[in-house]
Amino acid sequence: MSSLIEERYGRRVVQISQEIRAVTVAHAVASTLQVAPGSAALKIIRWYRDAANRTFEVSVSVHPADRFAVSMQLRLTDR
Repeated sequence: MSSLIEERYGRRVVQISQEIRAVTVAHAVASTLQVAPGSAALKIIRWYRDAANRTFEVSVSVHPADRFAVSMQLRLTDR
């Protein structure tokens, strides 16, 4: 996604901040998402910043609860 943003704006993405939160689906988007209004979802907001730490793009997406998963691995190194 960041490469598409770089092509569109001609600015290099240096940092992406992301917030994921639990929400309920608003009436306005429920039919588009093919879910019942008020059903559980995850809302993801991403801020794309350039080298001067200026935000030049923000994306907001809503994913019904049964259509999104987050998986991560954390590895500790020897100290």
